[in-house]
Amino acid sequence: MRSKVTGFIACSIVLSIVAELAILRVNAVRNIASSQSGDINHVFKVLVAIGLPIMVTVLVGLAFALIFFRQGKNGTSTTYQINSMPGLEAAWTFIPLAIVIGVSVFGSVMLEKMVKPNPGEMQINVIAARYLFQFQYPSTGIKSLELVVPVGQKIHFSLTSVDVVHDFWVYEWGPKEDCIPGMFTELRITPTEIGNFTVVCSQLCGPEHTYMTAPVRVLSQSDYDAWVQQQLAATTPPPMTTMPGMGP
Repeated sequence: MRSKVTGFIACSIVLSIVAELAILRVNAVRNIASSQSGDINHVFKVLVAIGLPIMVTVLVGLAFALIFFRQGKNGTSTTYQINSMPGLEAAWTFIPLAIVIGVSVFGSVMLEKMVKPNPGEMQINVIAARYLFQFQYPSTGIKSLELVVPVGQKIHFSLTSVDVVHDFWVYEWGPKEDCIPGMFTELRITPTEIGNFTVVCSQLCGPEHTYMTAPVRVLSQSDYDAWVQQQLAATTPPPMTTMPGMGP
């Protein structure tokens, strides 16, 4: 029996290490382009790191039970009866409890980090309507059907809708948020990668839902400043549906 227990422990440890090394090389977010998506990816890896050894141990235990403790052809069994092990019972009660509490605290801390207000945030108001997104920059008065932001800038999005429930989502940025008629929801994003992205509506909103997208450009600070000056110099702003009281 002792050799079987030793083999079980050894197999569990080796397979857990192999599984950890394999799965932790995979990111939950394919292209991480914001600090928030990086945080989500970090949470994913922590949860996987905790859950994988548990899963492997259970599966190895099941395999050992099927191989070494099955009933023989003559009806005999090689099972080992355990009548009372208070230490083991306490371990499988309090260790999972500690893991659940630890994961809960860790998740709360990461969520607070993602949603709390930050000094120096840029305010952008997002108005969703079938089937487009419209963006307002209160600090400059710019209104645009294209979302343009500087890299590394903390951004506070204030979102609403003029008709039905829509959803604002840039996949590479991670979090998404509903745009709800008559309400103002919030989303905080800090872009970390320069490039072109796409806002999509991930809430079924009508027959043309698939085509409800908007271009996103993340620029360097100097290029963003040049874009702002270009927009301010334009004589004819793009059409815009304005919601009274939009933003703080």
